[in-house]
Amino acid sequence: MCTCFGIQAWSQTILPTGQFLQDSLQIGEEVEYSLAIKYPRDWQIIFPDSTYGYMPFEYSSHRYTPTSIDSTWAYDSVIYTVSTFEIDLVQKLQLPIYVLQKGDSIKILSDFDSIYLQPMIQVLPDSIALRSNVAFEALDYSLNYLYLGIGAGLFVLLVLGILFFFGKNIRARYKVYLLSREYKRYQLRWTTAVQAIQSSEDTQAIEALLLVWKSYMESLENKPYTKYTTKEILLTGYADTLQEVLQTIDQSIYGKLTIEDLHHNLEVMNQYTAERFDVKKAEVNHG
Repeated sequence: MCTCFGIQAWSQTILPTGQFLQDSLQIGEEVEYSLAIKYPRDWQIIFPDSTYGYMPFEYSSHRYTPTSIDSTWAYDSVIYTVSTFEIDLVQKLQLPIYVLQKGDSIKILSDFDSIYLQPMIQVLPDSIALRSNVAFEALDYSLNYLYLGIGAGLFVLLVLGILFFFGKNIRARYKVYLLSREYKRYQLRWTTAVQAIQSSEDTQAIEALLLVWKSYMESLENKPYTKYTTKEILLTGYADTLQEVLQTIDQSIYGKLTIEDLHHNLEVMNQYTAERFDVKKAEVNHG
């Protein structure tokens, strides 16, 4: 083995040779760089590996060539594959070789070698002759059925998951929406019917208003109110609330009650309907 002094003396005259294997490259293009050294056969050397910084280049890979040895000398070389994303027109690379000795190492640097960056955009002339092409070219819009099927499957799973975790709440909200929509429509028809009574005081207008109320209560309570007489409606269980109101409206139809008394009872009936709507809405929300 050579002494430390001997290695340092040799390192002044034995230099690695580093060179690119082509003259130019483009941004992102991979090129090969050769690093070789001829050294005394009793030296132990190490080439840079993937952990070394190759600035301004980026390391991709490397491959060794078998060591060539004679009675005095050994010859080793490594081919590195690198690329660059810098925009300098001339880029240089210098790599070291490490000579191992007792508990330490000596770094021997190769000379710099340069490579030229090919510009992506060439110099344009002062004027450019443009050529028009108006020929229709049909495009191929082929579907990727695999991705389409995967997307549809994921969408179905998402919908099923939403229904599983939130289905009850969604159905309740939708039912409340339908109840509210029907109640608003009923209120509009009720107001129109009341205005008709105020303008004509006709018994047919009173009968029409009673039909509006029965139709809405039929949809709200799911009972055939439109087919019920006053007595049958009272038998449904609301006698205490509606008995006087319905009997008063019947008397108005037969002309036995003033219009003022009728309007008072209509307000009571409308208030009762609003209370039944609130009860049904609460049942849906807590059902």
